[in-house]
Parts: sequence; structure tokens; C-alpha cells
Amino acid sequence: MYLVIGGTGTTGREVVRLLAARGETIRVLVRDPFTASFLAAPGVELVQGDLSRPESLPGALEGTRRLFLVTSPAPDMVALQTVAVEAARAAGVERLVRVSVLGAGTGIPMQLATWHTEVEELVDASGIPAVHLRPSSFMQNYLASAGLIRATGQIFGTSGDGKITFVDTRDLAAAGVGALTRADHQDEKVEIGGPAALSLDEVAATFASVLGRPVTHIDLPAEAMKAGMMGAGLPEWLAADLVSYHGMARGRVMPVTGDVQRLAGAPARSFETFVRDHRAAFA
Repeated sequence: MYLVIGGTGTTGREVVRLLAARGETIRVLVRDPFTASFLAAPGVELVQGDLSRPESLPGALEGTRRLFLVTSPAPDMVALQTVAVEAARAAGVERLVRVSVLGAGTGIPMQLATWHTEVEELVDASGIPAVHLRPSSFMQNYLASAGLIRATGQIFGTSGDGKITFVDTRDLAAAGVGALTRADHQDEKVEIGGPAALSLDEVAATFASVLGRPVTHIDLPAEAMKAGMMGAGLPEWLAADLVSYHGMARGRVMPVTGDVQRLAGAPARSFETFVRDHRAAFA
């Protein structure tokens, strides 16, 4: 029995889909089964519960041996994931796969990295065999800017000529399913990236090639980028984290790890494939 916590999010719902396609029996912890009904499929059971209500977890975890955990980036993340880890330990979960963040465990000045480091250390201390997936920047983040790309033909960033291994969340999910289902993955902290490191000029060129019209990259000062993100509705701490992450890429080329292939058994999708698959949103 598999339990997925965070199954209504972008990565979690793909984990549920992939597990169901394999014929696995899955529970998904959801706050509201009605609004999560889009997850319904043969072998998928929706169990009402919430990490803010620890008493709702024992029933969901009964008989569960493998747990996938992902939660939204938020100030209560450590507290909520602590509840999940402690409940998993009490239930005898034999493997935990969770989504962390690239930079966890390195001491870089990012709030998310600090929080995920705390949870990784908590999991290590719990004794539950665990795989921590540390993804790079998501290709799907560009979907939030699709309207801007359509209207202006521009993308914005603070990484200059630095090259980032953008990863498709579908590949993150596939790596997670591989880590959940295969016996040879026990305790790992794995960097999950795409098949190539790309500068934002190369990202813009990919958009232009697929969409058949000019798309350009505008490199912004950090404060201007942060202000733009906050204007779009991001909280200040998250905007600061994203600006810091991309700013640290300036003058660097992120290494390509190949761990999607190793965990998922299939190569990671290219940025061009991502844009083609979502062309309707950008065109």
C-alpha cells in the first residue's frame, strides 16, 4: 500500500497517475475528497485528512509501507512535515520518498533550503529509509508567466549567462515513483535536474523556435526581479529565495546528473519538449 501526501499538487498528482498506471493500490491524503475527485481512478482511494490535524493520519497510514511526501513551500512546512514523519515512523513505514530542494544541506542562504535541511535531518534521525529528491528549478514555473510571454515575447531573470538544469515536474514525479517502487533505492539525497544546463538566452531561443516568433531574455537587477515577483503575488520570503537561487547561478554551469534516468528508467525531458507539450499556453 502506498500513501501520497500532497497528491493534489503538480508533482503529487503525477505520482498518483503513474502509480495507478502501474496497477498499484494507493491512498491519497486530501483535505476535501470532493474537490480532489479529479484524482479518482481504479486503485486510488481518497482519504480525508490534514497534516495540521495529526489525529487524522493513523487511519490513512494503516497498512501503508511506502509514503510519498510533498508539501507547498510555506513557513509551516517544517511543522507539517514533522507531523508526517512522526506518524510514518509510528506506523512502521518502510520507505519515505519526499521532495526537497536543490541546495538543502549545503548551507546556502535560502529559507527553503534551511527548512528542507531541517526535515532531511529529522527523517535521518527517525530511522525510516528515505530518498530525498532535490530538484532544480521547475520548467512548469514558466506556465505562471505564460500570459506575459504571450503578450510581450519576453522572459525575465537574474541569472545572467549562468546555466540552470531546469527539470520537468513530470520527470521529478517519475523519479519519485522509481524511488518508491524499486528495492535498490533506500537512503539517498538525489539532485534532480534536466538533460542539459541552459542559460536564459537559450531558454528564450527555445520558446522562439517552438512558438515561431521572437522571444527575448531580459536580465534584471535582483531587487527589480524580487519586486516583480511580489507584484505577481509571491510572498516576500519566497521571492527573495527565488531571486537568490537564480542569482547564485550567475557565471556558473549547473552539473547534469542523469539521476532522472537512473531513478525513473527513462531520460529527462528537454526544455523544447516541455514547451511543445504546453504550446497552447504560450502561443
